[in-house]
Amino acid sequence: MKKVSIIIPCYNEAAVLPKSLNELLQLKKKIEAKGCTTEFVFVNDGSTDNTLHYLQQFKQQLPDQVKIIDLSGNFGSYNALLAGCHYATGDCCVQLHADLQDPPEHIPEMIDHWKRGYKLVIGNRVEREAEDLFYGISARIYHLMMKNAMPYIPDGGYDLILFDREIKDHLVAMNETNTNLVYLISWLRYPYVAIPVKRRARREGLSKWNFSKRLKLVIDSFVAFSYLPIRLITFTGILSIVGFFISTILLFVTDWFNLFHWAIALFIMILMVNFSIIAEYLWRTLEAARKRPPFIVNHVY
Repeated sequence: MKKVSIIIPCYNEAAVLPKSLNELLQLKKKIEAKGCTTEFVFVNDGSTDNTLHYLQQFKQQLPDQVKIIDLSGNFGSYNALLAGCHYATGDCCVQLHADLQDPPEHIPEMIDHWKRGYKLVIGNRVEREAEDLFYGISARIYHLMMKNAMPYIPDGGYDLILFDREIKDHLVAMNETNTNLVYLISWLRYPYVAIPVKRRARREGLSKWNFSKRLKLVIDSFVAFSYLPIRLITFTGILSIVGFFISTILLFVTDWFNLFHWAIALFIMILMVNFSIIAEYLWRTLEAARKRPPFIVNHVY
């Protein structure tokens, strides 16, 4: 009998877990109706509330089907997903957020596609319930940018994703940090099928994705999957050289001394932006060279 591992990163999710865990019990029944067994792999990503307590209570209900990976601190959602991949033993894995904003009732349909031979099934967001306006707009812009960098991914965002054990083994072997693990799965270029998903509004608690985390995710994603920033340096460098020579000529043939000052200031600003882009690449290269683990496991329950 095939086993489906549901990997659920958790960071301070005590407000949503009571309702979410009840839904997971219903999901378990639906997966079993598909002729599969279920393994829930919860990754406690350094929570400081009662998240671990609720997870341990859930394990008491299903001692043989619940695994809790307790990390030593907060390593981030995607590193927590990677930790879950290290410990998942299923024939396929599903990433699911603890708040269940991507409805789990789509998972049985995803399993049907997997059984037909697809090693990757994407829950593609085609609609969203009421949400923070700034977050909604920024999320759409981010996914449009990623679509430009990775034209083979579906339109719109996605976090709910089913992937075969073969893909999971590739992720574990790569063990990458500072990346969007969901898009890294797509980068492997396995044929996929996308199913439409309506994202729920968050029912309880607050999103853990603050502005600084979202900004880091944008930078990580572009450094990991796009050469555009580096090519932008080359393009702006050429323009800067041309503009500098033109302004120098104008300085000698006219009295536009202020124009020369503006050209120098613009050149310096472009230079600083380019240095910042190079610094981001160098920092991530250093992180990769250090080969520090992307997460530390405190205890496995």
